[in-house]
Amino acid sequence: MPLGRTAYLSAFAFKGAVDTITCETVTARVAEKLNLDIHNLEPHSWHFPTLNGNGDGEIGFTYVQPCTASAFIWDVWPEHVGGYFIALLCVDHDPGTICEVLETAGLEVVDLDGSCLTLTNGISRMMEKLK
Repeated sequence: MPLGRTAYLSAFAFKGAVDTITCETVTARVAEKLNLDIHNLEPHSWHFPTLNGNGDGEIGFTYVQPCTASAFIWDVWPEHVGGYFIALLCVDHDPGTICEVLETAGLEVVDLDGSCLTLTNGISRMMEKLK
């Protein structure tokens, strides 16, 4: 199937301290293991404290690394010593491979989920719920 007709999503909740350097090195290792190219595609990160209605600040950052088959996303919350790693790819992949890379980097995967979306026939579980 041509790239872009189907998107495969693997999302991982992890515990462990992460900074942007960790995001960069772990993402590069995941891409290598999945045979995806991230070279010459610049990652971007956004660091934020945000103020909620109570005036409390939350500290975290989002890191996005494009690749030839879509993107890798980190949503990191240092105050919770963890966060989320998301692989949104136009190629099917083994989530177990990603899990191994995260755990080898010292991150404890505490939850995971996955899905497949398609532009051609709407076969996702969520689509079925909407019908």
